[in-house]
Amino acid sequence: MRTTKSSLKEEGKDLFGMATDKEIVDFIEGYGVRPLFLCITGSHMWNLAEPGADLDIRGIYIKPTELILSVHKGADTIEACNVLRKDIDIQLYEVEKAFSMLQSHNGNTVEMLLSPTVFFQTMEVDWQKIAKKYLTKRLAHYYKGYYHSQRKRAMVNRGGKALVYTFREIYQGIYLMRHGKLVYDFRELKNYFESEFKPSKLLDEWMDRKTWKVPVSEETMVKFEKEWEMLLSIFEREYRTSSLPGDYDGYSLLNEELLELRKKEWMK
Repeated sequence: MRTTKSSLKEEGKDLFGMATDKEIVDFIEGYGVRPLFLCITGSHMWNLAEPGADLDIRGIYIKPTELILSVHKGADTIEACNVLRKDIDIQLYEVEKAFSMLQSHNGNTVEMLLSPTVFFQTMEVDWQKIAKKYLTKRLAHYYKGYYHSQRKRAMVNRGGKALVYTFREIYQGIYLMRHGKLVYDFRELKNYFESEFKPSKLLDEWMDRKTWKVPVSEETMVKFEKEWEMLLSIFEREYRTSSLPGDYDGYSLLNEELLELRKKEWMK
């Protein structure tokens, strides 16, 4: 019997009008694997989605143990676009790969497991309890790397959207270093920081979706660079003074969880 938990309280089984949780689970099981954890990411997770926005689904699955023990194990990732002939993209990781990413303090994996938009998860693993252990200062490397890459993309071809996400990443990183937890609603993060940082109107302008794909002008980038340098210095200060643990080695815990999951699959 499948055990699930829904965190989309308002939508119930409906995923933002794009599909139902059962349709997504059935689609994934069509690959001959069992989903363990599924959530909605992207603009829906950050409260930046407009009506009709694409649906990005990320998660974790487990292969049958006989395949894991096979000489040809196959891929450890499932990626699918236009799922159910709709604007739905799916990216899933086999549980062993997901645990390896978590052990390396991959920020995407930590954020995924603590997401408020979880719509399916087995209770065989306490995903949130495990993920919280990886809220450490090591995540600073992830946030710094991500907002650097978004900034570069904005300069090339992604326009204001990339700059909005740059602010989201650095705001999230500062807030995490300061308070030891994540805030997924970008508008909440924005309101939290506005009185303290007093940023220019650039962010408000970029959050207008009409400008999301418009190439960012050189003048705009000059203004952005000034704010970005200020936020970067604040981030570094919060990192140095953060009370978060410096690291966490969960190898033994993850190995034990993986072994138990493999045993259960083998006994089915």
